[in-house]
Amino acid sequence: MASYCSCKTLTASTTCSSSASSRVASQTCRGVGTHEAEVDVKLDTQVIPKRDSFKYLGSIIQSNWEIDENVTHRIGTGWLKWRLASGVLYDKNVPPTLKGKFYKAVVRPTILYGVECCPVKKSHAQKMKVTEMRMLRLMCEHTRKDKTRNEYIRDKVGVAHVEDKLRESRLR
Repeated sequence: MASYCSCKTLTASTTCSSSASSRVASQTCRGVGTHEAEVDVKLDTQVIPKRDSFKYLGSIIQSNWEIDENVTHRIGTGWLKWRLASGVLYDKNVPPTLKGKFYKAVVRPTILYGVECCPVKKSHAQKMKVTEMRMLRLMCEHTRKDKTRNEYIRDKVGVAHVEDKLRESRLR
Protein backbone atom coordinates (compact mmCIF):
# COMPACT_ATOMS: atom_id res chain seq x y z
CA MET A 1 0.00 0.00 0.00
CA ALA A 2 1.51 3.31 -1.07
CA SER A 3 1.28 6.47 1.00
CA TYR A 4 0.75 9.90 -0.47
CA CYS A 5 2.91 12.98 -0.19
CA SER A 6 1.85 15.65 2.28
CA CYS A 7 3.51 18.53 0.37
CA LYS A 8 1.40 21.65 -0.13
CA THR A 9 3.20 22.82 -3.26
CA LEU A 10 4.36 20.28 -5.78
CA THR A 11 7.06 20.89 -8.33
CA ALA A 12 8.93 18.67 -10.70
CA SER A 13 11.93 18.50 -8.38
CA THR A 14 10.18 18.04 -5.01
CA THR A 15 11.14 14.76 -3.34
CA CYS A 16 9.40 13.46 -0.25
CA SER A 17 10.43 10.63 2.06
CA SER A 18 7.76 8.22 3.13
CA SER A 19 8.11 5.67 5.92
CA ALA A 20 4.49 4.48 6.01
CA SER A 21 5.17 1.47 3.83
CA SER A 22 8.13 -0.87 3.94
CA ARG A 23 7.90 -1.51 0.19
CA VAL A 24 8.18 2.13 -0.87
CA ALA A 25 11.65 3.61 -0.35
CA SER A 26 10.81 7.13 -1.54
CA GLN A 27 8.27 8.96 -3.62
CA THR A 28 8.82 11.68 -6.19
CA CYS A 29 6.06 14.23 -6.62
CA ARG A 30 5.68 15.25 -10.25
CA GLY A 31 2.64 17.46 -10.08
CA VAL A 32 -0.74 17.65 -8.41
CA GLY A 33 -2.17 14.20 -7.78
CA THR A 34 0.63 12.23 -9.43
CA HIS A 35 2.96 10.02 -7.43
CA GLU A 36 5.51 7.67 -8.85
CA ALA A 37 7.26 5.38 -6.46
CA GLU A 38 10.97 4.85 -7.01
CA VAL A 39 11.34 1.27 -5.87
CA ASP A 40 14.12 -1.22 -6.42
CA VAL A 41 12.41 -4.48 -7.30
CA LYS A 42 14.57 -7.45 -6.38
CA LEU A 43 14.31 -11.12 -7.19
CA ASP A 44 16.51 -12.82 -4.59
CA THR A 45 19.59 -10.57 -4.82
CA GLN A 46 19.23 -9.45 -8.43
CA VAL A 47 17.73 -5.99 -9.09
CA ILE A 48 15.19 -5.98 -11.91
CA PRO A 49 15.66 -2.85 -14.06
CA LYS A 50 12.79 -0.43 -14.67
CA ARG A 51 11.48 -0.44 -18.24
CA ASP A 52 9.75 2.24 -20.27
CA SER A 53 7.49 -0.32 -21.95
CA PHE A 54 6.50 -3.95 -21.54
CA LYS A 55 4.30 -6.49 -23.26
CA TYR A 56 1.15 -7.63 -21.47
CA LEU A 57 -1.52 -9.85 -23.05
CA GLY A 58 -0.32 -9.03 -26.56
CA SER A 59 -0.31 -5.25 -26.10
CA ILE A 60 2.64 -3.00 -25.37
CA ILE A 61 2.12 -0.77 -22.35
CA GLN A 62 4.32 2.32 -22.09
CA SER A 63 5.21 4.18 -18.90
CA ASN A 64 3.91 7.47 -20.36
CA TRP A 65 0.55 5.83 -21.27
CA GLU A 66 0.97 6.53 -24.99
CA ILE A 67 0.10 3.85 -27.56
CA ASP A 68 2.70 4.63 -30.25
CA GLU A 69 4.66 1.42 -29.70
CA ASN A 70 1.46 -0.60 -29.43
CA VAL A 71 0.15 0.66 -32.79
CA THR A 72 3.50 -0.07 -34.45
CA HIS A 73 3.52 -3.54 -32.87
CA ARG A 74 -0.06 -4.23 -34.02
CA ILE A 75 0.83 -3.21 -37.59
CA GLY A 76 3.84 -5.54 -37.51
CA THR A 77 1.64 -8.36 -36.22
CA GLY A 78 -0.80 -7.67 -39.04
CA TRP A 79 2.02 -8.08 -41.56
CA LEU A 80 3.00 -11.38 -39.90
CA LYS A 81 -0.56 -12.68 -40.35
CA TRP A 82 -0.49 -11.33 -43.90
CA ARG A 83 2.61 -13.38 -44.69
CA LEU A 84 1.07 -16.49 -43.15
CA ALA A 85 -2.02 -16.05 -45.34
CA SER A 86 -0.13 -15.02 -48.48
CA GLY A 87 -1.00 -18.28 -50.25
CA VAL A 88 -4.67 -17.28 -50.34
CA LEU A 89 -4.24 -13.53 -50.68
CA TYR A 90 -1.85 -13.69 -53.66
CA ASP A 91 -3.68 -16.50 -55.50
CA LYS A 92 -5.02 -15.27 -58.86
CA ASN A 93 -7.75 -17.94 -58.89
CA VAL A 94 -9.37 -16.63 -55.71
CA PRO A 95 -11.93 -13.85 -56.37
CA PRO A 96 -11.21 -10.43 -54.80
CA THR A 97 -14.37 -10.48 -52.66
CA LEU A 98 -13.27 -13.76 -51.04
CA LYS A 99 -9.82 -12.27 -50.46
CA GLY A 100 -11.53 -9.31 -48.78
CA LYS A 101 -13.54 -11.59 -46.51
CA PHE A 102 -10.39 -13.50 -45.60
CA TYR A 103 -8.60 -10.21 -44.88
CA LYS A 104 -11.47 -9.03 -42.66
CA ALA A 105 -11.47 -12.32 -40.74
CA VAL A 106 -7.72 -12.87 -40.29
CA VAL A 107 -5.58 -9.77 -40.80
CA ARG A 108 -7.71 -6.82 -39.70
CA PRO A 109 -8.55 -8.16 -36.21
CA THR A 110 -4.85 -8.54 -35.44
CA ILE A 111 -4.24 -4.90 -36.39
CA LEU A 112 -7.20 -3.58 -34.38
CA TYR A 113 -6.71 -5.80 -31.30
CA GLY A 114 -6.49 -3.68 -28.16
CA VAL A 115 -6.44 -0.38 -30.04
CA GLU A 116 -10.19 0.23 -29.80
CA CYS A 117 -10.05 0.80 -26.04
CA CYS A 118 -7.33 3.49 -26.22
CA PRO A 119 -7.55 7.08 -27.46
CA VAL A 120 -6.24 6.91 -31.03
CA LYS A 121 -4.48 9.93 -32.53
CA LYS A 122 -4.85 10.90 -36.16
CA SER A 123 -1.28 9.79 -36.81
CA HIS A 124 -2.10 6.29 -35.49
CA ALA A 125 -5.21 6.06 -37.66
CA GLN A 126 -3.18 7.26 -40.66
CA LYS A 127 -0.54 4.55 -40.08
CA MET A 128 -3.23 1.87 -39.95
CA LYS A 129 -4.95 3.30 -43.03
CA VAL A 130 -1.70 3.29 -45.04
CA THR A 131 -0.92 -0.27 -43.98
CA GLU A 132 -4.40 -1.46 -44.90
CA MET A 133 -4.26 0.16 -48.33
CA ARG A 134 -0.83 -1.39 -49.03
CA MET A 135 -2.28 -4.80 -48.21
CA LEU A 136 -5.40 -4.27 -50.31
CA ARG A 137 -3.33 -3.08 -53.27
CA LEU A 138 -1.15 -6.18 -53.01
CA MET A 139 -4.27 -8.38 -52.95
CA CYS A 140 -5.62 -6.75 -56.11
CA GLU A 141 -2.21 -6.74 -57.83
CA HIS A 142 -2.20 -2.96 -58.13
CA THR A 143 0.71 -0.66 -57.40
CA ARG A 144 0.75 3.03 -56.59
CA LYS A 145 2.17 3.62 -60.06
CA ASP A 146 -1.14 2.36 -61.51
CA LYS A 147 -2.82 5.39 -59.86
CA THR A 148 -5.89 3.36 -58.97
CA ARG A 149 -8.23 5.12 -56.55
CA ASN A 150 -8.53 3.75 -53.03
CA GLU A 151 -12.33 3.71 -53.27
CA TYR A 152 -12.16 1.48 -56.36
CA ILE A 153 -9.89 -1.01 -54.59
CA ARG A 154 -12.06 -0.99 -51.45
CA ASP A 155 -15.19 -1.61 -53.53
CA LYS A 156 -13.46 -4.40 -55.44
CA VAL A 157 -12.57 -6.35 -52.29
CA GLY A 158 -15.52 -5.17 -50.18
CA VAL A 159 -13.54 -3.71 -47.26
CA ALA A 160 -14.56 -0.59 -45.33
CA HIS A 161 -12.18 2.07 -43.98
CA VAL A 162 -10.15 1.07 -40.94
CA GLU A 163 -11.12 4.39 -39.29
CA ASP A 164 -14.80 3.45 -39.58
CA LYS A 165 -14.10 0.07 -37.99
CA LEU A 166 -12.19 1.75 -35.15
CA ARG A 167 -15.10 4.09 -34.51
CA GLU A 168 -17.60 1.22 -34.72
CA SER A 169 -15.65 -0.97 -32.28
CA ARG A 170 -15.34 1.90 -29.80
CA LEU A 171 -19.12 2.43 -29.83
CA ARG A 172 -19.80 -1.19 -28.82
